[in-house]
Formats: sequence, structure tokens, C-alpha cells
Amino acid sequence: MKINQIDDNRTRRMILFFYSVGFLIGTSTHLYNIIVSGFLSVSHLAPWYVNLYWDILTLLDLFASILIWFKLKQGLLLAIAIMATNIIINTYSYLSGWFGDIVSAMVPVGLLMQSVFGTFVFVTATLFLLKRSFSK
Repeated sequence: MKINQIDDNRTRRMILFFYSVGFLIGTSTHLYNIIVSGFLSVSHLAPWYVNLYWDILTLLDLFASILIWFKLKQGLLLAIAIMATNIIINTYSYLSGWFGDIVSAMVPVGLLMQSVFGTFVFVTATLFLLKRSFSK
């Protein structure tokens, strides 16, 4: 995708729609975990601050899915921060065995999907931010 393609309003709206859907999936996943496991209880093996982070993502993901439509730059920066920290923490959690035994040749599907969505966010957000800075 080239920087000038972001100029297309239809492309821009489609990308932001995918952001919203992705972050709303995150919101619903974290909300489900709170309902089923309780607050600060996603993994009994993980430290309390990791469980707190996962619970806070319920609101942060929802906020990101809305913010990108009204404050693009701030929404993009929040999206990048959420995805970077989420992928790092979830990878570390998996490798630490906080979700059970590690299967050496298998990456959990959720982590793989997060990484794909994260890559999409990192690439498209960078293009949005570069275009925005060049247009000033």
C-alpha cells in the first residue's frame, strides 16, 4: 500500500472499519473473560498486574475503536500502543506457561490472529501518520 492510497476516502474508511472491528473483538473477548473468570482472574498463574492489564484492555479496546473516528492521530497512537503491548505481554505469558503447558511447535491461534491484526495496525497507522505529517 502506498502512502497516496490513504487519500482515497473509501480506503480510509475501510481501514478504520477494520480497526473498529478488531478492537471490538478485543473488547468482547476481555469482557467475556471478566464475566467468566472474574476481575483480575484471566489466568491464576499470571501476576496480578498482567491480569489487571488484560481487564483494562476491555475499556482501552473500546475507546480505541471509537477514538480513531474522531481523533485520528490520537486513535492511531493508542492503537499502536495497545497492539504492541498486547502482543508483547501475550507472547511473554504464553512462553512463561501462564496458560498451561507450552507446546513447542504450536503458537496459539489467538496470539497468531493478534499478531496479524497488529501487523495490519502497525503498517496502516504508520502510513496514516506519515501522510498526515507530509500534508502539513
